Amino acid sequence: MILAWMMDVAPADLGGTTVSALFGIQSLFAGFSPAICGFIADRVGLLATFYFLACTIFAANFLVYVIPEARDRRTSGREQ
Repeated sequence: MILAWMMDVAPADLGGTTVSALFGIQSLFAGFSPAICGFIADRVGLLATFYFLACTIFAANFLVYVIPEARDRRTSGREQ
C-alpha cells in the first residue's frame, strides 16, 4: 500500500530512485532501531523505549501529513 502511494506521489521518471530510497531508508532504520531501543531500555527503562517508539511513529505520520497530495499526471505541466 505504501509503495503504491509513494509511486503515485513521485514523479514518473523517478520511480526506480524512489523505490530504492524507500527500501534503503527502511533497512537503515530496521538495523539501528533494536540497538537504540536496547540502549534506551538499559539507561532509562522499558517505558521510555515505548515512548521512543511512539515518537518515531508520530514523526512518520507527521512526515506523511506534510507530503503534498498527488498531482494529476495529465496536468503536471509536461507535454505528452
